[in-house]
Amino acid sequence: MNRISLQLEGVEGRENISLEDFITELTSLKKTLEQTDLVLTGGRKSMEWEVVDLRHSSPATVVLEARPISNTPWAISAQSRVTDVFRENLYLLENNEILPDRFGFQVLKAYQALVGPVKAGRLVATVKIDEEIHSILPEIVISTTQQIATETFSIGRYKGLLEFLNIHGNKSEFRIYPPAGPPFVTCHFDESLLSIAQEAVGRNVLVYGKLAYRARCPFPYYINTDSIEVLPNDKDLPDWMAIKGLYSSPTSQLNSKSTINEENNGQ
Repeated sequence: MNRISLQLEGVEGRENISLEDFITELTSLKKTLEQTDLVLTGGRKSMEWEVVDLRHSSPATVVLEARPISNTPWAISAQSRVTDVFRENLYLLENNEILPDRFGFQVLKAYQALVGPVKAGRLVATVKIDEEIHSILPEIVISTTQQIATETFSIGRYKGLLEFLNIHGNKSEFRIYPPAGPPFVTCHFDESLLSIAQEAVGRNVLVYGKLAYRARCPFPYYINTDSIEVLPNDKDLPDWMAIKGLYSSPTSQLNSKSTINEENNGQ
């Protein structure tokens, strides 16, 4: 039936769980299912999740059911695949096995967040997929951490809007906000670049240096900055339509010549 039940119980005789933990579990489950959907469909959202049952009696239970967002074959076929793959991933993480590479950093972080309140000892959580029950175990944190702990590095550059300059204490950092990709990238810089960084606040820049990537993530999250190139504002760029008007295209030149020839022939 493509249903997933999240069951939450308090620990040490506590009948109720905190609102914060309840929201954390639901948000993490939602994000994990949505990310799985996007992976399986090549980046296209295929379904929504509806709450079809909600009970407070011990254990507190939320029952979700997948609904395709359209009647297209690809959306309908993804409906069962998402729950099946979610079940497979839980099994792999419970047994400290590696998820396929297509499941990136954000998916693994969502699984970690799902385990957070359990690892902290505040509640017991289980997921029921159709009739199969999986416990949300603290060991999942160990498994996911191992899979995203490694880093890779490259020398290059990255573009973004420079904001959030921080020079307090021993920190000399700013953030750049790229037009696409990660929400922001943190950049460490040497004191010699401070004046450039200050002048560049609110401007688009190219940051050159050593880019650090987390495992399973195609975008850098940190740059050890060697230099900063401040890019011109949009208002400082030339008016391309005006420039275009300064030059005649080959076609317009031919038309002009044809008109002149016609006028000459008529004389």
